[in-house]
Amino acid sequence: ITNIDRVTGQSFQSLYTVEVKVDSITGRQSYGKPKPFLKELDEKLHHGPVSVAGNNLIFTRSSLDKSTNKSILQLFWLTRGKDGWVDQRPFQHNSTEYSLSYPFLSPDGKSLYFVADMPGGFGGTDIYKSTFNGDQWSIPKNLGRPINTIGDETAPFIYREHTLYFASNGHGGFGGLDIFKASLDEVSPEVENMGFPINTAFDDFGLTLNQHGSGGYLASNRAKGGFNDDIYEVVIDLQSYPLTISGIIYYNDPDWTKPDSLEILPLARIILVDNVTNSYVNEAATDQHGKFSLEIPYSSQYKLKVSSERVGEPTVSLEIPKNKKLHNDHKIVVFKEKYQQSTKEHDPREQPVVRKRTIRNIE
Repeated sequence: ITNIDRVTGQSFQSLYTVEVKVDSITGRQSYGKPKPFLKELDEKLHHGPVSVAGNNLIFTRSSLDKSTNKSILQLFWLTRGKDGWVDQRPFQHNSTEYSLSYPFLSPDGKSLYFVADMPGGFGGTDIYKSTFNGDQWSIPKNLGRPINTIGDETAPFIYREHTLYFASNGHGGFGGLDIFKASLDEVSPEVENMGFPINTAFDDFGLTLNQHGSGGYLASNRAKGGFNDDIYEVVIDLQSYPLTISGIIYYNDPDWTKPDSLEILPLARIILVDNVTNSYVNEAATDQHGKFSLEIPYSSQYKLKVSSERVGEPTVSLEIPKNKKLHNDHKIVVFKEKYQQSTKEHDPREQPVVRKRTIRNIE
């Protein structure tokens, strides 16, 4: 027996988790094999969007009213215990008359945003908010205009308590569902379309961001249309090239009486080296005050070589973030180190043993 949803003609949706690994040098992410999440849930029902805060988890589940043969969506809680997620219980404001879905639980667990088509809305599905007062959840409040429209608003995500990201087909866009953002601090916020390539002529929804707001994930059917939704990785404000960085270079001498003191390094040569091709790409020099400006021509993995009679030629890897930054000022500190004397009798044919010089790039 195969369980098929009569609306989509596909199998019922289930929850999965996947391990994310991040390369410490390139920042690129790789993914492990998807594994079922909450295996004990009924496979004859849809299990959809989920949100977690502390030991509380809330997720969307489909329900079937056998008397009317009507399918609706409801929200259910789980609590983290010693044996995993347990104590499944319905959300206080579930109904058999309308659907609730796409929950987003604030990090403190006191605010719940969700999507519903309950009576009294503006049309289609709207976004609502309920707050926890210590004993129960308040009556859901519609977020109102201009966020909600006569169309469908769905998939809310709140970034740092102030910015709402959501999907809608009721605001002007590229077609289908588009992703928008709005400030929750304003009485009548401006609703901003996130633009291409986040939005396309297809359905784009479910944007979630990491704690830095620099990237995350979204869902879209742009590849095949219909109910074929895929997960896409997103980078916000991707770095553009050529990129100019600037700053000041300092140096430290271990012979100084104050080991933590720094001096500027004037008239030093700076060489930009492409780590992938091991080739010189560009160069610059510090002025009398140790200041420099250097152009990064394209995206790659780089290292800097600083050449000066005072410090020799130390090198360091130069990490260029994938995302644009508000400033590109750098403080580079070179640590000058002396020759290390060998304990054996010196052979004039041998070169002195040089202790590795180090350089540190401080944002």
